[in-house]
Amino acid sequence: MRMFRRLLPVIGIVAILLAACGQGTSEPPTPTATMTAVATAVPTPTEEGEQATTDPSAPVEITTPEAPGVCRAAPLPILPVPPVTDSDWIKGASPDAATITIVEYSDFQCPGCAGMYPVLQEFLDENPDVRLVYRHFPLDFHQHALITAQAAEAAGAQG
Repeated sequence: MRMFRRLLPVIGIVAILLAACGQGTSEPPTPTATMTAVATAVPTPTEEGEQATTDPSAPVEITTPEAPGVCRAAPLPILPVPPVTDSDWIKGASPDAATITIVEYSDFQCPGCAGMYPVLQEFLDENPDVRLVYRHFPLDFHQHALITAQAAEAAGAQG
C-alpha cells in the first residue's frame, strides 16, 4: 500500500508527459472550405406516378418586401405615480416656481443611485426652476435597505 501511494503520482506525471509528447505536426492546418448558402429550387408539380425532381442550379425568385419590416413590442403598463405632497422630501424650487419636477425613487444601498447624486445635484444647481422629489425605494436584495430608509425617515421627522 505504501509503495502504491508513492508510485501513483509518478504514474500520473508520466501519463501527462506521454500525452503532451504525442504525435504532432509542425505544418499549419489546412484551411477548410467555408460554407456558403445554396439556393434551392421549388419542386415542380408532377403527374401521378412520377417523381418530383428539382434542379439545384435553377434560379430562385427572390422577392423584396414592399415596406420595411417593423417590430412591435407589447406596450408596458403605465403605473400610477402618486402626486407630490407635503410629506415628500423636496429639494430645489418651490412648487409655485418649479417648471420641472423630477421624482426620484432611490435606495440608500444602491451604487447606481449613489452615483446619480452628484449628477442630480449639478442639474439642480444649474436649473433653479427644477424641484427634486425624493422617495424611498428599498430593494429587497440589499440587506439593510429597508431599515436605512426607516432610519432616514425617523431622522427627518426629528428635524
